[in-house]
Amino acid sequence: MRVYLPTTMAGLRAALADGGVDAPTGYAVTPALREWYVEGDLEELEYAATSAAARASLRMLGDGAPRRVVLAAELPDGRVHPSGTPPGEDRAAVRLDGPVDLSLVESALVDDPDAAD
Repeated sequence: MRVYLPTTMAGLRAALADGGVDAPTGYAVTPALREWYVEGDLEELEYAATSAAARASLRMLGDGAPRRVVLAAELPDGRVHPSGTPPGEDRAAVRLDGPVDLSLVESALVDDPDAAD
């Protein structure tokens, strides 16, 4: 299952140093997201999940480089669980069963430095 992991530039540096990402919450194409966005194809649903992860990254920003970072990882279905978030609150949220090894990360989506303003 493709899961989008929100982080920050500092979180990305730590993941590279540690060899993994400690992200208890991720974002994915969930049944709730499919039901809500019934007319969307897979690409549109993945964009919606990516956008939810980018919003979560914004909430994580503090001091430092104000740029969103989202890591896309391919995880076995057994590692991804429903988040327990109330319906309608965050349809793409999922709970992960532990840190994600960097070997499972397929790509990183990072804001351009010009986006920091």
